[in-house]
Amino acid sequence: MSGVEEINARILAALRVRPMTDYQLADYLGETHKRVQPRRSTLAAAGKLVDSGERAQSPYGRAAIVWKVLG
Repeated sequence: MSGVEEINARILAALRVRPMTDYQLADYLGETHKRVQPRRSTLAAAGKLVDSGERAQSPYGRAAIVWKVLG
């Protein structure tokens, strides 16, 4: 499994546990936001993840999308 495939699989597995923001996801996986966000974006564009409609506060005080696995 390539590095990209591995992080994609880890993101999907984590979001099956519970919906999370990119920042929460990075913390949960022990990765940086810069590593998680592009992979999550690719998974969302592929239709595997969707915006849950919820928002949570980012570390910078802004509203962040809470993502969930589709289906």
